[in-house]
This record gives sequence, C-alpha cells and structure tokens, in this order.
Amino acid sequence: MNTTKAAGDFAIVTCADRNMLAAGCCALLSARQNISRPASMNLVALDITETDKNAIGLFCSHHGVEIRILPIEKQVLPKISKGRWAQAALIRLFLDQVDLPNVKRLLYLDADTLAVRSLDKLLGLDLGGNLAAAVDDYIAPFQRKLEKRRAEIGLSSKSSYFNSGVILLDWSEVRKNGTLEVARRNVENFHARYRALDQDALNAALDGNWLRIDPKWNAQTGFLREISNPSILHFTGRRKPWSPDSAWIHRGYRGIYEGYLQGTPWENTLTTKGSLKNFQDFLLDAGKRLEGARKSAMVRKFIREGGQSGMWKDES
Repeated sequence: MNTTKAAGDFAIVTCADRNMLAAGCCALLSARQNISRPASMNLVALDITETDKNAIGLFCSHHGVEIRILPIEKQVLPKISKGRWAQAALIRLFLDQVDLPNVKRLLYLDADTLAVRSLDKLLGLDLGGNLAAAVDDYIAPFQRKLEKRRAEIGLSSKSSYFNSGVILLDWSEVRKNGTLEVARRNVENFHARYRALDQDALNAALDGNWLRIDPKWNAQTGFLREISNPSILHFTGRRKPWSPDSAWIHRGYRGIYEGYLQGTPWENTLTTKGSLKNFQDFLLDAGKRLEGARKSAMVRKFIREGGQSGMWKDES
C-alpha cells in the first residue's frame, strides 16, 4: 500500500530483499503500534515483483497500516560481497537515492528488529547537534575487539562503535552533509578491510558525530539477557525467531511474528517446533551460556556501569 504524502515530521524506514519482506513489514507494523505521533512507514525493497507488492498490500490491509513501497534495483548497489553479509545489507547506504519523505527525523530499523515498547522518547530525542543517535555494538564491552575495529576502519582513539540496525538520523542534516555519500565511498575504497560493510562504512562516516543511547533502543541478541526493559529487539545472528532453527533466547518473540503474519500471504512461512527440538535448543543455549559466562559478565558490567555513569543519552 503506497501513499505519496508524508505523515508528520518523522519517517520510519526499513530495507529488505525478497527473503526479508515479511520480517520488514512486521518491523514497520511493530513501530507503528508503538508511536503516538504521525509518521510515514517506508519499505525500501530490493528487486521485488508484483506478487511481492500485492503481498505487502494484503498485509497492510489486514492490519490497517500504510506502508510506502520504495523499489530499488540490485544494479544500483556496489558489486561487493564479503563474508556472511549479503549485498542487500548495503541498501541503507542509498536511502538518499530513493523517494523518502522530506522529514526532519528518520528512524532506520533493520528488518530483523521488533519494537515492543513506546518509541516516542526516541523520536523526540535531543541529538545535541549530532547527525545521528545509535547504540554501541555488541563488541563494545570487549576492549581489544573494539580497539582492533577502530584501527581497521580508521576511527579516532576514543570513539565507540555503533550497531547500524537502529539509527535515528537528523535527516535534513544528513542529506545536506552528504553523509551517506561518504559512507558509499568508504565501501568502494576500503571494503577490503571492512568486516561489516555497511556498518563499518557508516561508523567511519559518522565518527565523532553520533550520540550514544541506551542499549534498550537496540537490544541485540548478545545484550538481550542483560536488558530488563528493551524497547527495540534486534535479532542479530543467523537464527531468527521466525526461522526453523530459531534460537532458544528468542522463543518468547516467535508468537509475535505468528500473530502479525496470521491472515496474510506469509502466514505459512513459520514452522511449528516439536518438543524434542525445543529441548535440544534449550540444551544448546545452556551450553553456550556456560561456555560464555565470562563474556556475559563483561556485557553485564558494561551495561550496568554505562547506565550508572550517564554514558548514554536517554531522555527526550
């Protein structure tokens, strides 16, 4: 379902290829349900078909939500592939090249995110003159990893490193400053040393010009156990809540996707897990927790001390 009129001063955007369309629609629906102000919902979709567009339209009709479909073609993206990162991950670097509303604020969400509490404070956050606000990546509690990443992508010595799955952008200033153009050049020029193509490129482009916010706004899988009140869940890693091999830690969120997809063209994409598979997942998770006890303690300390020290900006 498309609409050409922008809603309010805010736009919420996700990007997806055909494999992630259902998840992307769920991410936008969850955001729409957790804001009280007008905002435009936008899905930048890579190489989708008319059948895909019809499926999105039926999803929107079923839930009474408007989603603007913004097609983008693969030939626009750099022909670079590295590691486990799909070419589609680069779509967010081209948001200034698609027909997004002319709004003051843009909230970018990865397709594998889910809003579960109000986003109003996030949308109204004082950026303090920064171009963006984001959450530390899961590597941040591990000093050696952080220092190595800084050196690899050329960040300043005191910089942190954000996860690009949730980013609040001062959209008018980002466009004026050509921030995404800089990120695209970073990919072209330095991709050989980047571990996470788009994320590294964005961190380099925004170095010293982004605001660190509470991890509850991007509760990555590695942080999830240590955050008591997440507002945006981010299912990092390969095992998503909707996949047949979904991780045990995500078990409580699978039902949300089932509810969102029921009655839509994607309702049969979720498979039911048997009790034996659930038990196996529990054992696997327990083993990983024992094996990673030291890492968990470091993450817990990082989040506790960060909150106590006022490291993260939280209030609007």
